[in-house]
Amino acid sequence: KQNQFGGFLGGPVIKDNLFFFGYYEGYRNQKGTTSNLTVPSAAQRSGTFTSTIIDPLTGAAFPGNTIPANRISPISAKLLTDFVPLPNSGANSYIVSPVVEDNRDQAGGRADYKISDKHSVLGRFLWSHTKAVTPRTIQPADSLAVAKLWDVMASDTYMFSPNAINQLRVSVNKIDAQPAVTSGLTNDKYGINVPNSNPLAVGLPSIAISGFSGLGDAQQPFVQRNNDVYQLTDDFSWLRGKHSLKFGLDLRSEHMFIAFINRPNGDFTFGGTMTGNGFADFLLGLPQQFRYTTQQAIQEGTGRTYAAYAQDEYRVSDRLTLNVGLRYELATPFVEAENRIVVINPDRQST
Repeated sequence: KQNQFGGFLGGPVIKDNLFFFGYYEGYRNQKGTTSNLTVPSAAQRSGTFTSTIIDPLTGAAFPGNTIPANRISPISAKLLTDFVPLPNSGANSYIVSPVVEDNRDQAGGRADYKISDKHSVLGRFLWSHTKAVTPRTIQPADSLAVAKLWDVMASDTYMFSPNAINQLRVSVNKIDAQPAVTSGLTNDKYGINVPNSNPLAVGLPSIAISGFSGLGDAQQPFVQRNNDVYQLTDDFSWLRGKHSLKFGLDLRSEHMFIAFINRPNGDFTFGGTMTGNGFADFLLGLPQQFRYTTQQAIQEGTGRTYAAYAQDEYRVSDRLTLNVGLRYELATPFVEAENRIVVINPDRQST
């Protein structure tokens, strides 16, 4: 199901001096998707398997290929109870059709004010908000992506003479986005002895189980993006005889905050190296691999650009025009606030 709607309004506020135009647009989309997940059967959840399951403590097969209830990890049992449904199709399939929501709103406006025959100003703004939600299947929470954008610009135009015009513009553009919001569930709530290393990406570990659909939060969530761009430009145009002269400058400052975080809650891989079966390894709480990042390289800093130009369009004759120009642009390196673009600390070791 999809709906699009909106409206606009514009016209003179003060006759011959002040004009305004504004609009709003909304978008709502609901789309069904089908997921076919591989989940353990009731027997497998209780520790009973049809294939040989090796007891890591003895090196021999469990009697009846059944893991005793007192050997099943309470952490694994709680994760299964809270997040993993029983099959609803065949031995190990869970088919679900969640409805994905995509909601967008956008609004903008512009005002033009004529101060005099030689002088005018205008202001413009743009705002948008997007929100996408995918309901959880076996994840800890719904998948949520949110983004907001603001753009504001003001312009001043002054005519010194019919042949000389200057336009000054100031603009601000801001983006505030959370492309992948984590669940907010903490590891200690499930008895997992792994501290959540970053407050921006609190969630459960990413858990991969050979032969089955994975559990937990994303392994490397992109939890935050902020961009702030401040810009000032000035353009001066001058007609002088056969010359059309233009001069200008462009000053820009961009602040950026990027939190694309690597394994902030840990990740576990259960591959069957302990028992011969990945899910049996999971029930026993014996991972093949564990990875975890304690020092998160969030990047925040500022870069600046300075530019200026001069141009001459010279009309030599009705059949020949020469264009001559010069532009100088300096982009300063991005400066990270805490010098974290590349960090090597030889004194710190993994534990």
